[in-house]
Amino acid sequence: MQIQYDDVDSLRLAFAGVDELMFVSGNEARKREQHRNVVTAAKDTGVGLIVYTSIANADRSTLMLAADHRATEQEIVASGVPFVFLRNSWYLENYTSQLPTYQERGIVGAAGDGEISAATRADFADAAAAALTGGAQAGQAYELGGAAFTMAGLADEVSRQSGKQITYTDLPVDKYVGVLVDGEHPRPAPRSSPTATAVLPAETFMWKGTTSNGSSDASRPRSPRPAEMRCE
Repeated sequence: MQIQYDDVDSLRLAFAGVDELMFVSGNEARKREQHRNVVTAAKDTGVGLIVYTSIANADRSTLMLAADHRATEQEIVASGVPFVFLRNSWYLENYTSQLPTYQERGIVGAAGDGEISAATRADFADAAAAALTGGAQAGQAYELGGAAFTMAGLADEVSRQSGKQITYTDLPVDKYVGVLVDGEHPRPAPRSSPTATAVLPAETFMWKGTTSNGSSDASRPRSPRPAEMRCE
C-alpha cells in the first residue's frame, strides 16, 4: 500500500485498525497542511495514540522550524486523540557530517555560549520505540536530547579526538551570514536576503537556549565530550 501525507484517503486506509501511530514529521514546504491530513485521518479511523516527532521546546522556540511543529501539536491536541510528543533536539550528525571541514578550516558560527542538547538519530529512534511500547505517558511532551555542549566545546572535542587544534570563531550574526553567502570570508549580508532569513533563526536560537532542553547540569563542565562523536 502506498500512502502520502497529501492523500487523506490513503491515510485513512493505512490507519484503519491502528492502535498506536508513529507520526514522523514531514519536511516539505506544505508540511502544515500535510500534518493536518495525518491528524484528520487518525481521528477519523479511531487511532488510539499518536506519537509525534516534534522539535525541542516547540511551545516556546523562536526557531523558524518550530512554528510548523507547534501548529501540529495544537492540531493533535484539538483532535482529542491521545498523544505523546517527542520533542527531539538537534541531531549530532549535523555536526559529525562536517568533521572534515572543521579539521580543515575550523568552526565558525554565531551561537555565542548557547548550548545544544544534541543526540544521535539512533538515540531518538530508541526513545520513539520506548514510547510506542509503553514507556511514555499519554498527554505528555518529552524534551529529548543528550548532554548539552557549546560550539566552543565541540571544537575542543574535535581537537581532542583528531589531535589537531581546532578553534571556534564566534562572529556577529550579519558577518556569519556573509560567510554562508560567499562561502569564504566574513562580510556583511542584508538581513532581508533569503540566506539571512533561513540562517538567522537557526543560529541565534542556540544562544537563546531553545536547543538546550534541560539535559545539561550546571555542575558539569560547559564543554562535555559528546560520547557518540568520532573523528576519523
